[in-house]
Amino acid sequence: TSQFFTLPATTSWKWLNPRDGRDPGLSVPGFQANWMKPEFDASSWQNGQGLMAYGGIGQGTGAVTIDTDIGATTFNRLTAYFRTSLTFANQPPEGVAVEFICDDAAIFYLNGVEIGRYAKAPLGAFATAPDTYTLLAPNALNDTEENQIQRMHFPAARFAAGENHFAVSVHNASATSSDLGLKILHLTPG
Repeated sequence: TSQFFTLPATTSWKWLNPRDGRDPGLSVPGFQANWMKPEFDASSWQNGQGLMAYGGIGQGTGAVTIDTDIGATTFNRLTAYFRTSLTFANQPPEGVAVEFICDDAAIFYLNGVEIGRYAKAPLGAFATAPDTYTLLAPNALNDTEENQIQRMHFPAARFAAGENHFAVSVHNASATSSDLGLKILHLTPG
């Protein structure tokens, strides 16, 4: 039998949601190339647990609100950034399946290396475009889709025994989107 890893609701995440709509790379040199790396200093970022969201995603589920001014469309919130650490006793031999809720699209990193992208098809340019603050999701998710559990498989070679650094950038489909969110539910070897 495969061991099932459930991220407890108390898993601590660091998150950055630029509320002023400004690309963090404008004030932090090298931000886009380094924010997902284990050595990046995210000590000034906010802390959250469980579903981190604003707007309609996860309503009534005890979500951590990452933006309290969702009515101001002038903020043009395009991308939010999330980081946490995970510990594995051994390297999962078959890789890891990740179950998550996300709105609208996401790019996943492990130990500073991109390992996958999620978006509603067709992905178009999102499939290969550089991960920047201004990169938009190819399609918006409706209320039902944004609360559906998604599943992706990541190769074993990316995971190490011991501490692993997991990072996710979550991208809106438009500058005036009313919601954005992320929750990683389960990690299953296999």
